[in-house]
Amino acid sequence: MHLVLKFETKTEHNNNSYDVIREHKSLAENEGSVWWGKTVREGKSGSGFADKRLNTFNSQLDSNIETNVYLFENKPGEKAYQAKVLNIVRDFKDIDIDKLPNYYKENAETTNELFIELSEIHEVDRSVTLESLERFDSPEDVGFVKSFQDGQSSRFYVRKRLEREFRPQRISDQFGEISGLKVGSVFKDRKELFDAGVHRATMAGICGSQEIGAYSIVLSGGYEDDFDSLDRILYTGHGGQDEKGKQVKDQEFTRGNKALSLNMEENLPVRVIRGYQVENGPENGYRYDGIYYVRNFYTEKGKSGFNIYRYELTTDQSFQYLKEQLEDTFKEDYELPERTEVFSTRTKRNQRIVKKVKELNSYTCQVCGEFFEGVNGPICVGAHIQPLGLIHEGPDVIENLLVLCPNHHELFDRYGFYIDENFKIQNLKQELINNEKRKLRINKKHKINPKFLKYHREKYFEITLKSSD
Repeated sequence: MHLVLKFETKTEHNNNSYDVIREHKSLAENEGSVWWGKTVREGKSGSGFADKRLNTFNSQLDSNIETNVYLFENKPGEKAYQAKVLNIVRDFKDIDIDKLPNYYKENAETTNELFIELSEIHEVDRSVTLESLERFDSPEDVGFVKSFQDGQSSRFYVRKRLEREFRPQRISDQFGEISGLKVGSVFKDRKELFDAGVHRATMAGICGSQEIGAYSIVLSGGYEDDFDSLDRILYTGHGGQDEKGKQVKDQEFTRGNKALSLNMEENLPVRVIRGYQVENGPENGYRYDGIYYVRNFYTEKGKSGFNIYRYELTTDQSFQYLKEQLEDTFKEDYELPERTEVFSTRTKRNQRIVKKVKELNSYTCQVCGEFFEGVNGPICVGAHIQPLGLIHEGPDVIENLLVLCPNHHELFDRYGFYIDENFKIQNLKQELINNEKRKLRINKKHKINPKFLKYHREKYFEITLKSSD
């Protein structure tokens, strides 16, 4: 059994107007869930929600049976939303008030007959959804849709029609390119993006899940810390904003933020869409700009002083290719970003110093002391201590390089250990047979600048502290 509810799109409180879905969806994304209050109908007192209904829902939830609520704007032909039900209670004392939108906290206890805890709020096609549902107790009621549209009731108990009777066309979520979709394709609005399967989230900037990764992201100017030079993006994670879009608290490593980190770990592609709101976006609507990859991510204080997650994305598409594919969609007064030296050379590695530092250390890992001979020569990596790129801005100099085997390169880059001010290797949970002193092996001709080790060390502690929260 599922629940269908009607709601008013806008509500007034203390002379302010609030978008009901926006308020609930934003809180659900930030807190993991949100409480939706079902108001007492005019002229009624107490709860119109029968005990048997409540018991049925609770039984479903206790058995981990999928239970949804379908939210319809109270006007025929307007928008509809679906959300996952986590809990249903009558008593105001049983809810977490911090997960209640601010605009009705004051009167929630007296004006609501029921509270429903929701997550994963997303827009759905109104007509398709109505046609896919039937009355729970009266599946033969062919007038269900009409009675609902005519406003004869604000609440229905429904179930999904049998699969053999109803099979709406659905574009499944997928990573990577979508067949027939060209770079530079423009969509009228977020709904068109959703229907085409390009970005199947009508409000969230990150589409995906923390279990499998992010399919797509939208750049729409919602975060002040975003940076975009067309073929490189410094994307801000989600969360921590108030209803006006101002950053008011730290972001958390959950949901979309965690999803994007999986894209980096698994090298999963991300579809990038730019909206009309951003400088590099189209004149109108939303434009598909191709496949990008998450190369790095980190947490740091943003412009408003709160910790945010930042993701560096790059694309295999050349800047010239993007220019040619997108130039007909740019705003009339748009000027292409200059390919300044800071961007064109920042991540270009100087192979001469990499070769030199490897030779100085005899192609041997400075952490474990192992020398690995490959088919085409020694196997080792010239690893930057303070990474290059938009996030860390480390310099490409020999004083910022270590020679590491592939295993310890991976661990060092992911902050699996750090090197203290005395060059001691700390928190590496491995036995080092060829380096029993567990101290970085250093050639006197290879000068390592301590400030770069300090940078890496500080980032190590930032990440481990975050992980333990």
